[in-house]
Amino acid sequence: VAFVSYWDPVNQKNETAGCNAILKADNISQYTTLTTGWYAVEGTVTGDTRIKVQGTVNLILEDGCSFTVNGGIEVNEGNALTIWGQQKGNGKLKAQNVVNYCAGIGGGNNISGGNITINGGIIQSEGRFRGAGIGGGSSGAGGIITINNGEIQSKGGYSGAGIGGGVNAAGGTITMNGGEITASGETKENGQSGLAAGIGGGSRRNM
Repeated sequence: VAFVSYWDPVNQKNETAGCNAILKADNISQYTTLTTGWYAVEGTVTGDTRIKVQGTVNLILEDGCSFTVNGGIEVNEGNALTIWGQQKGNGKLKAQNVVNYCAGIGGGNNISGGNITINGGIIQSEGRFRGAGIGGGSSGAGGIITINNGEIQSKGGYSGAGIGGGVNAAGGTITMNGGEITASGETKENGQSGLAAGIGGGSRRNM
């Protein structure tokens, strides 16, 4: 077990967690699924497979790290992901190149997002065609999304909210207590308007 510090923005203090694993460039291919426990990201890491969260997962972005996940992070209803930063808060997570109908961070196709909490770091997440940036996949509600700290940029796929629901789905329960947040629904694809909320419901659905 490796012990790694993280910054708790709610209690305004440093804490330490014993981690199941430290995700690095040379081992990331082993972690296509993260099961219940604590994990930390160290250095520059690129994963080329969608990472699935099973259970209750805590992820620490160490200061100075850069974590790119091609395929995004799947957090389906019934599962939970909490993202932490360290004291400088400059660890980066980028969820990109997601397949159609999936959220960048959140639900898969036709699945609502789970419980997603962001407590720090620099997060960039982009959904794909009908999926939210952070929240639900296509036809999936946003789930429970809480942002306490961090710098978040989230963009929905066509008809998906930036933060919230996929197409035809509600935003879920979204709580923002802090952080710098930029969220946009994708408005155009092949000349058509998607009309999803930046924060809230997907296209054709109220909050």
